[in-house]
Amino acid sequence: LESKWRSFRPDGTVTIEWLRAQARSRPAAPEEFDVVTGPAPNRSAILFRHVAEIIEERREPEWLIPDVLEANVLHVIAGPRGSFKSFVLCHWLHIVALAGHPVVLLNGEGAGFDRRSAAWFQVHGGGVEPCSVPIHVLERTLRLNDPAVIRELVEAMERLPYPPRLIAVDTFSKYS
Repeated sequence: LESKWRSFRPDGTVTIEWLRAQARSRPAAPEEFDVVTGPAPNRSAILFRHVAEIIEERREPEWLIPDVLEANVLHVIAGPRGSFKSFVLCHWLHIVALAGHPVVLLNGEGAGFDRRSAAWFQVHGGGVEPCSVPIHVLERTLRLNDPAVIRELVEAMERLPYPPRLIAVDTFSKYS
């Protein structure tokens, strides 16, 4: 322990030498990371990649809404109260679902989604019946910082007729 403390700078930061020693003393990073159970025991889920390797992949984005909402990316809609964040989210969810991508909404606000969704179908639905659109909504808050709750949420999503391509949390403050 004393040797580790000697590697710290006076301002409390860690030296690169200490980080290298720590990396040599740990097993290699896992190939996969499970968001529910976390990394395998005694293994790190943090794996840095060189920028050249990332550039070489030349990944093309997959769009849920062209040039607006990219798949497999964490998005945040932020703004002051009353700036129509939930309204925009509702519109995006319906567009994505109408395109055939299953959607799950964790709606912490509870009431109101029924009216918004009905209005959306009336204006934008083009005669599509809501029962044919893959949107499932949870109308209550959950403690998303509790691993047991996350496991239960994942199990509930696995019971859906199709895996969600988009999971939305509205509002983040109610779930955090």
